[in-house]
Amino acid sequence: MSGCSSTFLAVLLITLSVSPTVAQQEEVPNSDLPVIENEVLKERLNKACTDNSLPALWAGRFVTGQPPVLAVAGVRKWKESDPAQIDDAVHLGSCTKAMTAAMIAQLCSEEKLTLDTPLKTVFADISCVQDSVWGDVTIKELLQHRSGVPANMTYPEFDKAHPESPSDARRMMLERLCTLKRSKSPKFLYSNVGYTLLGHVVETIDGKPWEVRIHDRLFTPLGIRSAGFGPVGKPDGSTSESVLPDRVWGHTEESGLVGLAKSLFSKSSEVSLTPEQHDNSPCMGPAGRVHMNMRDWAKFAIVYGQPNGYETLGISRDVWQAILTPPETTAENESYHGGWIIFDAPAFDGKGYFHNGSNTMWYCYAVVTPGKQQCILVATNCYTTPAQKVCDEIARELVKFPAE
Repeated sequence: MSGCSSTFLAVLLITLSVSPTVAQQEEVPNSDLPVIENEVLKERLNKACTDNSLPALWAGRFVTGQPPVLAVAGVRKWKESDPAQIDDAVHLGSCTKAMTAAMIAQLCSEEKLTLDTPLKTVFADISCVQDSVWGDVTIKELLQHRSGVPANMTYPEFDKAHPESPSDARRMMLERLCTLKRSKSPKFLYSNVGYTLLGHVVETIDGKPWEVRIHDRLFTPLGIRSAGFGPVGKPDGSTSESVLPDRVWGHTEESGLVGLAKSLFSKSSEVSLTPEQHDNSPCMGPAGRVHMNMRDWAKFAIVYGQPNGYETLGISRDVWQAILTPPETTAENESYHGGWIIFDAPAFDGKGYFHNGSNTMWYCYAVVTPGKQQCILVATNCYTTPAQKVCDEIARELVKFPAE
């Protein structure tokens, strides 16, 4: 469950100005054909894994009209020999939020919703919403993290009450929210709860679970076939402890007395990592539970870098512009709307989009630059301070990476 960091942005604004010019085409810059890894990038990723004790790194630059620059290095599981593969699924964490926001934009374009629609209109059949101060919260306020809803709630409690239905768990979360107080002047607060509620808006209006509708509305139309929910190494919806043999593991730093002892007595400065196959709560799927491979992720992200990308998603131009126009603010990380931090720079022809994500076992993020019609995606299967730093560095290098 990640927030968004703006430390990357200042350097990005400088480095982007030396990026190569991109041909003005609108083909999706990746396909399902076998891809040849970029050896220069692969060598860089190998060194980063070795120097920073990372199990694996995936990175790519996807430019409209050009072959992708893509590579992977490292192993699927710490201290084992099974190599990571270019088309392994990676966990997107909070980069899922832009997908949920795109579904909301589709509903607005279909005139089933507006950005100013309050929750009490969507949930007209729920008396507690009608009687609560939360009933006045609008879709736009949720999209901008300015609704006053808390950052998180007790998701496992809701899952336990509704183990077979994440939708019902989200309904329970909404009802619990209605018992809480709301600030009269809400300020920016990055909220997984807010985007989980947006997912519940989608499934309420569409009449099918968010997990079904995201396939119908996004994955199938975009040709995304590797997408799933939950731990990368388990079948979707599985509660079994068994792990599929050809999948990647997430990792956390080993903690407790064992980890302390290893750090004190080991001759190596290498960190100790614990392989994990867990994930965010099923309840909070719309805020951060999707996984897919890098090329499929790019099929979604690059839409934000194309002049008429909104047409690809069945979103009207007016709604597209509205969800990608943030409120006025002097804080970079609060310039948020539609699942992205949105920032201005001449090199981007006015805009750029950034988001990161983590389920505490993975770390990834995306940078989309419409002025270059490109997206840059980086992911690693662990969540440590060096992992975050390395992903920032790789992304900055990819901005000016020579085209093949």
